[in-house]
Amino acid sequence: MNPAEIHGAASYPEDRIGLDGKWDIGPGVWAEYSLTHSTLDSAYFQPWTKLFTLGIDYTFSLGNGLYASSEFFRYSNAGKVFDAGLNQTFSSLTVNYPIGINKIGSIIYYSWTDRSWYRFINLQRQSDNWTYYLFLFWNPQKFAIYNNISGNSLFSGKGIQIMAVFNF
Repeated sequence: MNPAEIHGAASYPEDRIGLDGKWDIGPGVWAEYSLTHSTLDSAYFQPWTKLFTLGIDYTFSLGNGLYASSEFFRYSNAGKVFDAGLNQTFSSLTVNYPIGINKIGSIIYYSWTDRSWYRFINLQRQSDNWTYYLFLFWNPQKFAIYNNISGNSLFSGKGIQIMAVFNF
């Protein structure tokens, strides 16, 4: 009997290999790659998944420190390891600026696959153990970032989200 079956958990055997590196050469620069082979038989996923990211970030000495980061990300899911398979490719730009106990930020994604833009603006306020967030977003109706099986997302279309978090 499989050890996962003894404890009542489902077993999803997979093998992974990954490489990553980060270099601080003034701006921070990083690269990541992972290859996963899964024996999970599913209508939603192929056995081979490849993830690749290149990124750079820097905090500019403007006022309280303007932080900027950019990444290029590619996701591929295929039936065979060297097949192109289904791909999603994104680029992103993140910018945030602290103003006292508040922070304003923005993330913009561009999908090279769908040729669509994803836009987020957030305001954050810290107060003792509480953190308050206000999110504004303007995205495509079919949300392809952090895709789930149902295809639904709280961040599809245009909207506002307010959140309060208690940290203890």
